[in-house]
Amino acid sequence: MKSMTGFAALTEKNISIKIKSVNHRFFDLRLHAPQDFFVFEKEIRQKINQFASRGSVDLFVQVQFDKKTQAKKIDLYKAKLFHKDLKKMASHLKIDLNDEISNILKFGDVFESKDSSDQSLLEQGDFKKTDFLECIDRLIKDFDKERIREGKALAAEIKTLLQNLEKVRASLEVLARSHPQEIEVKIKDKVKLWKSEFDPDRLNQELLLLIDKSDIKEEIVRLKEHIKACLNLLSSPAAEGKKLDFYAQELFREVNTIGSKSSSVKITTEVMDAKAIIEKIRQQVQNIE
Repeated sequence: MKSMTGFAALTEKNISIKIKSVNHRFFDLRLHAPQDFFVFEKEIRQKINQFASRGSVDLFVQVQFDKKTQAKKIDLYKAKLFHKDLKKMASHLKIDLNDEISNILKFGDVFESKDSSDQSLLEQGDFKKTDFLECIDRLIKDFDKERIREGKALAAEIKTLLQNLEKVRASLEVLARSHPQEIEVKIKDKVKLWKSEFDPDRLNQELLLLIDKSDIKEEIVRLKEHIKACLNLLSSPAAEGKKLDFYAQELFREVNTIGSKSSSVKITTEVMDAKAIIEKIRQQVQNIE
């Protein structure tokens, strides 16, 4: 089981690569890199997709070069402007302008870096295309390890929450056994207060109907099965995030039905506790692949 949240970084020679991901319903890759690297987008997508089936993934590529090794050319327009200014200054000061070329070259602004179109970034700085793809493979492996580590932590937390939910379910099961008697006592006490004559048979029929409508045993049984299913999914090596999300919704539905059926204060208290636990489960499940 893996988390959809992960991060890894790698620096090799003049290239720095970072990858990070957050939860998302589907797999989505965004490449942030110089234009030269976009030819690899499809191959990078396939490589990452082998390890990640869901998640919003950002891959950042930065290239840095030593100024000494960076190819440069002269900006002729700027050189002409500097030459013109030097002539004006020499005329104004009434001095000779000797060695004009060397004077102009002293102005650093006359130089500019060559465009990436003149020389591929991947071929500069002694860094080849095969080197880049090897770095991507290493980065993805580190990224996958981080997602697995995070996934184990999430699974452990969800397991604890499910165990707490099972305790609440067991309490509800005990309360459900005495629930019919509570309803009977409550109704008969109200009948006594009304001081009216009631047909005993009709009263029993109405009681049976009310008890049947308030029966929560079926929901408690389904709740137990859903908890078991979630625990089994947590131990699965496959990507089970969507299934866990579905079961989290089912858990909430069963507990909500129990709350709507029962008028018992004790049962209502347990239902509120169960809802709080399930909400935490739903939040954590959203991060599982």
